[in-house]
Amino acid sequence: MPVPSIVKATLFFQTNSFGWTESFFWQILSNDLTPQMASLQVIAQKRAALLGAQSFVKAERVSFEFDGDGLPVTGDSFLQYNRYNGATVPQADDPDTGVLVTQRNLVAARRRNMFLRGIWDDVNGAGGFYLPTIAGWQSAFNNWAAGLLAREAGWMSRDQLNIVGITNYTVDPLTGFVQVTLAAAAPQLVAGKTQEVRIRGVNVTSPLNGMQLIRAIDSTHFWLEKPLALIDYQFGGEVIFYGQHFEIARTIDAQKIVTRRAGAPLLQSRGRRRGKARA
Repeated sequence: MPVPSIVKATLFFQTNSFGWTESFFWQILSNDLTPQMASLQVIAQKRAALLGAQSFVKAERVSFEFDGDGLPVTGDSFLQYNRYNGATVPQADDPDTGVLVTQRNLVAARRRNMFLRGIWDDVNGAGGFYLPTIAGWQSAFNNWAAGLLAREAGWMSRDQLNIVGITNYTVDPLTGFVQVTLAAAAPQLVAGKTQEVRIRGVNVTSPLNGMQLIRAIDSTHFWLEKPLALIDYQFGGEVIFYGQHFEIARTIDAQKIVTRRAGAPLLQSRGRRRGKARA
């Protein structure tokens, strides 16, 4: 693994039959995920204090996601099933309801919102008003936020760099992998490197349009990292390249109660439930 590297830390939650995840990032100068898992478990215990009686942390995972330049990397992940239960009382609120939390960087120029689900039912007051004055809640929230700030957790921020036109693509008839040719050299394309780009305007409508993970061949050609069934190239299209950098959260504040639909039970569609995390 290159150093420094960006680690993605993910907590898996469950309230009754519903599940969701919460993720954040931090930077390390190590190839060892073991101490990162230890750090995540400390944060998991602090987060569990904000869960109601029917909610719990189900599992924890840390994984290498980006190198120091913000480019995706293929690396190890470390998953453990350590259960951290929510409070005995009060009861847990509906998993579709949560507290909107805003993280801001040092100069408050960039921010990231996240949603705390499985919260105490008591902090969701009449009319959906946020009641942080409920005994014990604010101190538990501050303890959790302080844990994230001390670990210098944050998020990956994306900036648009440049746009390059597409002149053609070909599909390997055996594998279905797509090779794209650009009208001009893109400095972001370095042979063998993977990155996420946005493709738009190819053949007006095409499965190729949208966010795609690519691997560079040279400065004017790249492969898609997945096969696609495409008709022959007709016209148009351009690739938008992005740069990513890591933002450290310097403040974490609770804003209000919000409603946002939780995922299907255990975050699995019917076609994916064979791969769900075990109980």
